[in-house]
Amino acid sequence: MKRTKGINPPSNRDTIESWLDVLVSMLNLPSSQRDQVRDELEDHLRSRVDDLLIMGKSEPDAIQTAIQELGETAELAKLISSASRTRTPFRRFAMNATFFVLAGSIMTASISMMMPTSSHNASNTMISHSEETVPVTAAAADPFESFTIDVRNATFGELFDQIEEHADRPLIIHWDMLEEFGFSSDTPINIDSNPINARLVFTILAERTEQVFYNSMAAFERPDRIEIGNRDQFDRRTTVKRVYDLSDFTQPRLHDSSNSNQSSRMAAHTQNTIQRVMDLMHGHVSSRDWTSMGGSLATSSALNSTLVVTAPERMHEEIRVLLDELVAQHQRQQRELQTQSQDAIDRIRAEYEIAKQKYLTKSNDYGRIELQGRQIEQRMEQGELSGPEFEKSQAQLGDLSLMLKELRLELQEQERRYESLQSLLIHAESDHLRASLS
Repeated sequence: MKRTKGINPPSNRDTIESWLDVLVSMLNLPSSQRDQVRDELEDHLRSRVDDLLIMGKSEPDAIQTAIQELGETAELAKLISSASRTRTPFRRFAMNATFFVLAGSIMTASISMMMPTSSHNASNTMISHSEETVPVTAAAADPFESFTIDVRNATFGELFDQIEEHADRPLIIHWDMLEEFGFSSDTPINIDSNPINARLVFTILAERTEQVFYNSMAAFERPDRIEIGNRDQFDRRTTVKRVYDLSDFTQPRLHDSSNSNQSSRMAAHTQNTIQRVMDLMHGHVSSRDWTSMGGSLATSSALNSTLVVTAPERMHEEIRVLLDELVAQHQRQQRELQTQSQDAIDRIRAEYEIAKQKYLTKSNDYGRIELQGRQIEQRMEQGELSGPEFEKSQAQLGDLSLMLKELRLELQEQERRYESLQSLLIHAESDHLRASLS
């Protein structure tokens, strides 16, 4: 039934009606149920517009805000269409489904009325960094670890009663969220085990709901309260933008000292590294939720060595852990490379010293023999030698000439090896120094 009392409905009906036309056309439901959904949603929208008008918004802004609070049209249509697969009566589920995709401002406002100490701003759909979403499979928390429960005969209501009894904070149960999974206060937990820890109960229920609904029960824990509902709703409430600096492991390992190649190598290395990090992140952190993987919850983009991610806080926690592990592994690899580089430098230096010593030895031998030959020639030219002594000196000069020829070849070979190892050592030490400074 359309709302007719209170503030007069806004005169600009075309925007709401056009949006409803699009939504209804996307519903995978029989015609009668489509009409029912349209009536319920229109009643909700016009009621919300009235509320926003009272708060001082202009009529166009109020209509736009009311529609935006319902979320993405395709997502809402998908959620409502799934009602036919649940045990909940359709009309009740259809209206509950609309609230599963409301922006965090509406949910926060309702919680603020129940929790006067809440610090949420009803106009803000994001929360501060201090808020934390804790999936039911997360690390232990006292209210869930402090007791066991007989789950063979217990209901959801009894489970939550015991949690409230053991918790040191108020407990809020979002039954409208849990109805998405077909859970109500008197629904049996139906786990054939007695007794088991409450955290394990939640883990099993999360696994069941995840398999069927691609969503799961979750506990949203804050210092002033604990809320039980579904993960997707809490994800939307805690979606924030974070900036990550990846410069720790985007520096290239250069082996070419050419300045003309250095900038292009660094840019290519950075781009390649960032893309590999993003691929790992999308594949290992809640992969179904990334827009690049077909999801609608999390996005990422990069500029140079900076990564910008918009995602729920629970995903940011996983991203931080993943990046810490990647950086730690990269640093280990860098240390190993530094060690290997130093070992290689030590081996090259040792070979270089040997080659240098051999070159110097051959060079000294060549110089000594060459000097000996010049001295003999000088004595012969000055007439100091005659007869048999002159002939003997001539033969000696011939032997020295052959020795010099052989030594010259050996010296040239040693010189080439010495200079090659010297050049290799200079390059290796230069690369090692650049790597240690990067």
